[in-house]
Amino acid sequence: MAAPEPIPYYQPQPPLDPHLRTSDELLAAAEAILARPDVEIDEKLLDQACKNIWGAVTRRLGVFADARRWYFCENGVAGQLVNRIDDALGVDPHQLLGGFATAEHLFYGGFYEDPLEPDDVRFRMSIIRALCAALDDAHRTLPLDLAPPNSQRYRDAARRCAERRARHAQTSAV
Repeated sequence: MAAPEPIPYYQPQPPLDPHLRTSDELLAAAEAILARPDVEIDEKLLDQACKNIWGAVTRRLGVFADARRWYFCENGVAGQLVNRIDDALGVDPHQLLGGFATAEHLFYGGFYEDPLEPDDVRFRMSIIRALCAALDDAHRTLPLDLAPPNSQRYRDAARRCAERRARHAQTSAV
C-alpha cells in the first residue's frame, strides 16, 4: 500500500489579528441588519446578513489554519477543518460541528432552499457567537504543530491551494 502523498505546508500570512477584526466586523454587520424591524429586511438584506455570518466563521477558521500552516482556501474543506479541531479538543463530541452546521445552513440555505426568515437567523446568532468563541478558544489552546486533517479530500485541496499560491507568487513577481 502506497504512503499517502505529503500535505504541503506554507508560511502563514501575518498578521492574523486583522482577520479576527474583520470577522468581528462581519458579525456586527449581520447583527445590525438583524436589528432592523422585519418589514425593513428584504431577501437581499437577509442574504447579506447570512453571507456576513459565513464570512465571519470562515475568517476565524482561516486564522486557526494559517497559524498552524494548514491550507484553507476552499470552503469545501471547512467542515473537515472543524472536524479536526473538534477531534483535537477531545471534549463533547461534535461541540463545534453543530455551530458550523448552523453557519453552513445559513449560508447555503438561502441559495438552495426557501428563503430564511429574519427570526430564524436571529435565533441562530447565539449559536454562531458560541461557535466563534469556541474557535477562538481552540486557537489559543491547541498547539501550533497540530497535524491537519488526514483525508484525501484535504490533501487534494491543499495541493490545489499550493498550486494557486505558486501561480500567484509567480505572476506577482513579474
